[in-house]
Amino acid sequence: MTDSPSILNRKRRAISDAPDPLEATTKWLDDLLEQRTRQGCRIISPATEANVRAILAKFQRAQEAPSGEQQNILAAESLASIRRVIDRRLAIDAKYADARLKLEKLERDAWLLRYGDYHAAALGALRGEARKIAQKAKRHQKKVQKKQEALEAQMIADGNSAGASVSIAPSTTPTTQPESGDDAVLVEFLSQSWATIDQTLAREEADAENCFESEPPTQPMTQLVTKLTNLLPLTTIYRDVRESIALYAKRNELAHGHIAKLAESGKFFELAGKLNADLINVICKPGVPAAERRSTESAIMVVVNKYFEEFKRDPETNALLTFRVRPTADSKVKSGDDRSRQKTLRG
Repeated sequence: MTDSPSILNRKRRAISDAPDPLEATTKWLDDLLEQRTRQGCRIISPATEANVRAILAKFQRAQEAPSGEQQNILAAESLASIRRVIDRRLAIDAKYADARLKLEKLERDAWLLRYGDYHAAALGALRGEARKIAQKAKRHQKKVQKKQEALEAQMIADGNSAGASVSIAPSTTPTTQPESGDDAVLVEFLSQSWATIDQTLAREEADAENCFESEPPTQPMTQLVTKLTNLLPLTTIYRDVRESIALYAKRNELAHGHIAKLAESGKFFELAGKLNADLINVICKPGVPAAERRSTESAIMVVVNKYFEEFKRDPETNALLTFRVRPTADSKVKSGDDRSRQKTLRG
């Protein structure tokens, strides 16, 4: 029994309306690449991503290949096999996602620590140019002041020779005047941490980007860094220097910035716990040479002494028993919980 013409037509329409297997597989793979990160977290591993890209490149070559080879590459069985392989890889990626994220963070941290000294050297050259400008301005101020003093002495001498009383107005040389905007930003650049400078630059960039007025806001720090960049001996652009500042600030935050932040925010209880935990880790860490262990412990105690006038630990268990914040450290905190200033810890 044969199908009627109407049934055959319906079958043909169903076949023609069915999605093309190649297009469906290609879209599925493209979607995986577009969604490979979600909320800052990687969904698929770099290895899976590379595999997907290789498959898509294979599809592209197949479209340009002879029809016989194209059929072999794009056979329905091959497409189904590709989906099964990628699905298995996605399952493995999901299983080890947390471990992979930790590994990627370690690799990123190691990268910042390894190349941070290069950024430090480059930024050191930038500060060197800033010091030259400051020294030049200081010499100019001294020169102007000497001229002013010489002029005043001459006026007094002339007045005495004429027998007249001479009244000299108070000196208003640059050394006695308030700092100008350029001077203030130069002082800030030379005295502040790179993290603070990075924050200042980011704030100026955000203000400029969000400004819809005809006259853009002033960007004194950005202008200063641009000026200093142009003074460097090598051909360097502002964007590269700006990135170096951001990366070096992150490197310093990774290395030791958290300690200063805890102190600046008045979180002395957390700071004490952190320092004690680091001391315990130095003592218990296997494979560390005795000389390095002693020097590291001594360095940590220097920081302890900076913020705490009392830091009592159990000599047997190394547990922190009590601590008292040093007044000089506490006075730098504008506000905070007074109970965190002195603590007695009980196990």
